[in-house]
Amino acid sequence: MKSTFERKQVVEWCDEGAIPPEYNADSDFVFRMMGPRTIRALSPSPRDVALDVACGLGIEVVSMAKQGVRVVGVDVSKIMVRKAKRYVAGCGVEADIVQGASECLPFRDNALDALICKGALDHFHYPRRSILEFARVLKPNGKAVISVANMESLGFKLARLIDAAGLSGLRKGERRPWDMPEDHTLRVDYKTLKAYTQGALRANHIEGLSLFWSLPHWGKLLDKLPKRMSYIMLNTLDLIARKLPAISDIIIFRGQPEKGRRHESPLRSNFRYR
Repeated sequence: MKSTFERKQVVEWCDEGAIPPEYNADSDFVFRMMGPRTIRALSPSPRDVALDVACGLGIEVVSMAKQGVRVVGVDVSKIMVRKAKRYVAGCGVEADIVQGASECLPFRDNALDALICKGALDHFHYPRRSILEFARVLKPNGKAVISVANMESLGFKLARLIDAAGLSGLRKGERRPWDMPEDHTLRVDYKTLKAYTQGALRANHIEGLSLFWSLPHWGKLLDKLPKRMSYIMLNTLDLIARKLPAISDIIIFRGQPEKGRRHESPLRSNFRYR
């Protein structure tokens, strides 16, 4: 059972500091493309009722709402719920934002057509429970898209070798982007994601996004190049990553609820939502 302090950290989580301090061209590419590519993998139709789990500021909620999709955003953090409501209202679209935990979604069985979870699975305390909840709230022919950073990407593996050789340029004790962040609860890679979704969501599409994100000196090199050349290099590597998700920087998984799967009772959260 989590302590009162730990529970408070979750419900009062804020996105300040979520963007890395050294924001080079490679980071810009990943953060700029991750949302649109997640939505594109989902391909929601205007007839769909879609859910954005751990919606954060609500950027993807607004993007889908602008496509005519009926969207609900859910986030466990009361701070982010307030921020998302302000952002959605400021964008002039209609969408609901509610507070709730991914492990116990406030929706009935088979209620939704589509669902996304972008960049959040590795923050959940019960990721397997959350994925089972995704399957529970989706209709039998519904679809879920999970996009998450790959901690065993080719870039991260090479970065560890470069760092071990003392060539990364980072000082001892300085945070390494390729190490698991303190606010993460799960070290995700291709095999781990497949294992966590097994028996809950049947994969029908998996693609990668980006190569060499946070590789030492790579982002600085891209920044020095002409923007057009940097853009071509990033997009060329991304084309490779799409076909090789196991080594890509971001894994984008799409699946449908497993046929014949029995719904399990939701995990009762210790949080009291207001």
